[in-house]
Amino acid sequence: MFSHFLFLKYICITKLAHMSSAEIKIQLYRLIDSTNDKTLLQKIYNSIAKKIGVEKGDWWDTITDNEKAIIEEGDEQIEAGNVVSNAQVALQSKKLINKYRK
Repeated sequence: MFSHFLFLKYICITKLAHMSSAEIKIQLYRLIDSTNDKTLLQKIYNSIAKKIGVEKGDWWDTITDNEKAIIEEGDEQIEAGNVVSNAQVALQSKKLINKYRK
């Protein structure tokens, strides 16, 4: 998953400034088409949908402004790369469990 983000970042930094909208769409399609990672695809979809104003669905209208702010803060953290993998959380959890079992 990370390699796709790094590749996308590389394209953004080095090429996007000189590419037409059509060229950017083609490159984005190629990146998206190269993965079957559902989580990554959902993140890409949500990021684009948020930027162009696609409806978040009925549930979005049912949550509080505070809950919306928390979700948006989480989206910003993900976009900034402030994430921890499930494997890292599982490892830390096992260490804590083992520590308190002794």
